[in-house]
Amino acid sequence: MANLQEKPVWETGIYQLETSDPVLAGPDGVDNLQGRQLANRTAYLKQQLDGLQAGAPANLNTLQELAAALGNDAAFSVTVNNALARKADKATTLAGYGIADGASKTDLQTAVNALVAGAPGNLNTLQELAAALNNDAKYAATVDGKLAGKADKATTLAGYGIADAASASELAKVAAKVNGRRMVRVKACGYVAKNGMAGVEIDGVALGPVARSYNIVLLDASGNVSRSATFDVAGGGGQDKAAADWLNAVADGTTVIVYTFDEPQSNRLSGGLPQALYRCGASSAVFASDKFQYRSAYILIGRAGCGEGQGVERYRGDGPGSADAQLDVVFELVNGLPLLGGGQVSGAAAPSGQIAYFAMPNAPDGWLKANGAQVSQSTYGNLYAAIGQTFAPTDPAVLAMLRLDAGDAMLDRVWNKQLIAYGGADMSTEQSKFGGASLKTLIGGGYAALGLTDPFNPDAFTIEGWHYPTFAGSGGSNGYSATWVVSMNASAATGEISIAIDRASRAPLVWLANSGGFFANASPGTAGVFNSPRWYHVAFSYDGTTYRLFVDGAQVWSLANATRVLIPDNTLLFGVDGCAPGVAGSSAAYYQDWKVSKLCRYTANFALPTAPAAYQLAADAGKFFLPNLCGEFIRGWSDSRKDVEKRAFGSWQKGTLNLSDPSLDAVGVASLIHATNNVQDGYQDVGLDPVNKGWYQIGRAQSATLGSFDGNLDSSGWNYGYGSTRPRNVAMLACVKY
Repeated sequence: MANLQEKPVWETGIYQLETSDPVLAGPDGVDNLQGRQLANRTAYLKQQLDGLQAGAPANLNTLQELAAALGNDAAFSVTVNNALARKADKATTLAGYGIADGASKTDLQTAVNALVAGAPGNLNTLQELAAALNNDAKYAATVDGKLAGKADKATTLAGYGIADAASASELAKVAAKVNGRRMVRVKACGYVAKNGMAGVEIDGVALGPVARSYNIVLLDASGNVSRSATFDVAGGGGQDKAAADWLNAVADGTTVIVYTFDEPQSNRLSGGLPQALYRCGASSAVFASDKFQYRSAYILIGRAGCGEGQGVERYRGDGPGSADAQLDVVFELVNGLPLLGGGQVSGAAAPSGQIAYFAMPNAPDGWLKANGAQVSQSTYGNLYAAIGQTFAPTDPAVLAMLRLDAGDAMLDRVWNKQLIAYGGADMSTEQSKFGGASLKTLIGGGYAALGLTDPFNPDAFTIEGWHYPTFAGSGGSNGYSATWVVSMNASAATGEISIAIDRASRAPLVWLANSGGFFANASPGTAGVFNSPRWYHVAFSYDGTTYRLFVDGAQVWSLANATRVLIPDNTLLFGVDGCAPGVAGSSAAYYQDWKVSKLCRYTANFALPTAPAAYQLAADAGKFFLPNLCGEFIRGWSDSRKDVEKRAFGSWQKGTLNLSDPSLDAVGVASLIHATNNVQDGYQDVGLDPVNKGWYQIGRAQSATLGSFDGNLDSSGWNYGYGSTRPRNVAMLACVKY
């Protein structure tokens, strides 16, 4: 007896026995055909089942176990989709959600649908499906647990629990701060330079209008254009007034940008337009300048109400229709305020009158060469308001000018020399004609002296100033009962000019001498001229033929004489006899505003001056002088330090004198000796600055032959003959801001 041979073949059908079939046994007989076909099918099915179970874990090797793993959910894929739609991966940072290689919902939907409709090739066995489920018998529970760890979908960062990211409102604040810094570009050009174009760009976006003549743009606090307008001022028709009215209506503090195109010169100075622009920061020095050319280019960046000259102006155009009439200005707008040239428009620009040096031969826009030239007061109004006529050059006819008031600290304005006081003479506020102070001399040697730097001119001269006599004095060296006014010559050498007041008659007294002796000796003038203690204007002049003395503008004494006086030491004295100033015969009096000239200023009666005497050249009508720094270096003004020489503001000093001898065979120079001997301020006459001798551990040799030495630089016979030299300097272009 044998078994049928089974083959794992799926039989396409089971044979039906017919009544006509003969009985036939054996492996191929008709009687065993049906059994063999069924056995083959059974073997095939077993083979397929074994294949499904092959490799499947024990807890997922039956459909029951698989169904349990899926939660017995007939619509498992739909359930998973719905749950996933409500969930998101939970994280504490935005980067936690930055998955780039995961499948999309569409991909998942396709995959799940394919699983439900008919398993694809890669999921057609329980082994592959179990592996896809990570061999988890409780996959549904695991998925639920995972989903419980995910965040529900939200619309805010707080909904996801994110703490290190900015919220929308915070981002808005950051954006606002970023937007608070805007980049603004303004362009202007004349007709010939049209390739330069004109307009306003903010952060690269063109926003401003472009029309002939004047274009105006207003910016709000955020840097956006709030209003704009164009005015064809050059075309007339009242557009100048219309532009002025429009600007005057702009609220204070508003940023104003004015730029021109084609032709801005014509009609610009009428209709109140200049004043309206000055209100917004323009200046008359630029906008009203006579250098403002036809078809030039102009830009103003200012703020309404900031005042004249407080904006930033740019101008270009050297001549009518100049091809260089193009301007391109870029600046930053910070919190609504223009930031240009290192500061905000509200006043950070260089002030008028500022001096600066430039490493180029030409003055930049807004600056003038500090070369002493005369310029228009109206064109450069801001600069004129700042410096006035301070830098007018000294009148070459003025030898010395002593204001003798507190502001000038007893200083010669011409040569910057100090008035030297003796015996307690000094500045006093007891009496003053101008300025609140004057020089006061005292009885008993309290006088003052000034060594003139330029030689006195005996052929023609004028000595004049204000004098307040007290008629108190111990008398002159020659026994005269007089109080001294002024004298020339402080040495014993022959030669002198002296003016005094006779205490008995109150008449002026005059002494004149040369090498031959006195040719006017105590010559009296009109009696009673000095009738009481008060301020008198005294002027003594010579025109080459006649000496004259004027008091309060009226001639009170004269002498026709061709003889010239001799003034050997070139020294002007106050309150003492000129021939012997060292004696105690000084007078108590007050002095102010004295001037010595190299020409005769008065030959007839004249009107009394009502202001301090002039010592500078008068500028042409409507003009003023620029400072002249050509070949000069600037030294800090000594307005407060006590240990340096006093200086008048704007005054100058001559260069230091150095000596060299060209001959080795006959050496001619050994030492500098002052021409008039023992001059207290001799160091100034060779161009030296005064120094503090305590800073220098040096003395002086009194005699090279004897080898004697004196450790005191101020010992008898030396008389302050030392000082410091000027420093070396570099030539740069000095300019002044207008």
